[in-house]
Amino acid sequence: MWGVVVEQGDEHWVEKFQDKEEAEQYFNTIQLSCGNTPVKRGVVSTRKAFRPPEGPGQKGGRYWCPYCVAYREFVHDDTHGVKRCNVCRISDRDFYVKKYNKLWD
Repeated sequence: MWGVVVEQGDEHWVEKFQDKEEAEQYFNTIQLSCGNTPVKRGVVSTRKAFRPPEGPGQKGGRYWCPYCVAYREFVHDDTHGVKRCNVCRISDRDFYVKKYNKLWD
């Protein structure tokens, strides 16, 4: 299952789709409909974690997000004391985030 994360101001929602192609079509549609309005959006896996590509690890201080299937900036969440993906909001405490970024204590 795939989803499109949309964040606009204080609003945050995920539209879910059965396959990645549907999610990407919706993603492209919403990109066009938002015009110049500042919106953060991305296509994410809602059920499966994906391995990073072969090669060097972190890119420019970013972590591999196994749900966004991309290197993303993880920002500090003061409320919960974790870092979160800036698109899908998964924390650095997630098993697969730890595994693929070698974040074990």
